[in-house]
Amino acid sequence: MTMQIEINRIEYEEMKTRETMDFDAFKNFSNKIKWINLFFIITVVAMHCVREWETYYGSSDSVISSFLINLEVYAMACFFMMSGFWLFYEYEKYTYFEMIRKKIYSIFVPYILWGVLNLIIVQAVSLVETGQMKYSALDSIKSLLFIQIGTINFQPLNDPLWYLIRIMTYFIVAPVLYYLIKNKVVGAISLLVLAMASSSFGYYSFGRWLFVFCFGGYIGLHYKENIIKAANRPRGISLAFTLLIYIALCALYPYLNAHEMIKKDIDIIAIIIVLGIIILGKNPSIEMNHSNYAFMLYCAHMILMPFLVKIVGLILGNWLDEGVCQGIVVLACGFIVAIIYLGLKKFAPGVYRVLAGGRNGYECCSIKRNGMVIITK
Repeated sequence: MTMQIEINRIEYEEMKTRETMDFDAFKNFSNKIKWINLFFIITVVAMHCVREWETYYGSSDSVISSFLINLEVYAMACFFMMSGFWLFYEYEKYTYFEMIRKKIYSIFVPYILWGVLNLIIVQAVSLVETGQMKYSALDSIKSLLFIQIGTINFQPLNDPLWYLIRIMTYFIVAPVLYYLIKNKVVGAISLLVLAMASSSFGYYSFGRWLFVFCFGGYIGLHYKENIIKAANRPRGISLAFTLLIYIALCALYPYLNAHEMIKKDIDIIAIIIVLGIIILGKNPSIEMNHSNYAFMLYCAHMILMPFLVKIVGLILGNWLDEGVCQGIVVLACGFIVAIIYLGLKKFAPGVYRVLAGGRNGYECCSIKRNGMVIITK
C-alpha cells in the first residue's frame, strides 16, 4: 500500500513537471510571437511612411526609402498565418457564436472606432483647408464597410484596417475552413488548391490571403506541439540576429524579385521565411509586457502619419536625405503612440480597453491542462 502511494506520488510529480514544461514552452512561444509581431508592424509603419511622404513630395529616389518599403514585403503573410494558427490552435475550446462574439469585440469594434476617428480627422482637415467635407456621408459609410468608393480603391480610409475586416471575414467562415483542413490529407490537398488559386486574386480580396491563413490554421490544428517544441530550441542564434538576417534578405528583395518563379511563389517563400524566424531564433530573454501597444500602433499610425510627414518635411526636408527623414517620422510616430498608449492605459482604462479590442491591459497566456484552461499573467 505504501509502495503504491509512493508510485502514485512519483507519477503525479512527473505529470506536474511535464505540465510545467509544456506551459513554459507555450509561454515562451507566445512571447516570441509578440516580439515578431511588433517587428513586422514597425515594417508596415515604415512602408506607409514612405508612401505618405510620396503623396506630398513626389516619388522618393532614396536608397533608404526603397529599403523601408521592402522591409514590409512579408509582413502580411506573418499576420495572416499567425492569425490562422491562433484561431485553430484552440478552435474547439469555444462554440462558434461565442468565438464570433469575442472576435466582434476584439476586432470589428476597434475597426469601426479607429476608422471613425480617422474619418473625423480627415473631414475636419478638409473642412479647414477647403471649406467643405472631403467625403459625403454615404461614401464615409462605404469606406467603413470596406466597399470601393471614388478614389478609395476597395480599402478603408485608414489603410491598415483592411487587414482587420478581412481577417474578420475569415473568422466568420471558420467552420467551413475547419472542415477543409481538419483532416491531414484533405487539408494538404486543400492547401495545394488554395496556393495555386490565391495568386489570381486581388490584394484586398477574400481569396488572396486565404491560403496563408489556412496554412497557419493547418499548423495550429495538426502540428502545434511540433512548432512550439521547435521554437523552444535551447540553443541557436538570437531572435534579434535572426531579424537582422531577414532585414538583409529584404535589402536583396529587388534583385530576387526579378526572377519570375520567386514572384509567382511569394506566399510560399513568405511562409518559409516567417517559419524560419520563429524556429531559428532563440526565445527572447525579455518578456513582452505591452503587446497591445503593437495593436494600437497598427491602428493609429495612419492617423498621425500625414501630420508628421508634413512637419518633418518642412523642418528637415531640405537638409537631410528623404529616407532619413522618413526614418525620423517612423520613430516619432512610434514614440507618440507609446505616450498615448501608456496615458490611456493609466488614466482612461475603459477607453484603452475598447481601442485595444477589449483587452484588459494584463498580458496573459492560456494553455489547456487535463481539459482545463489555465490563465496566467
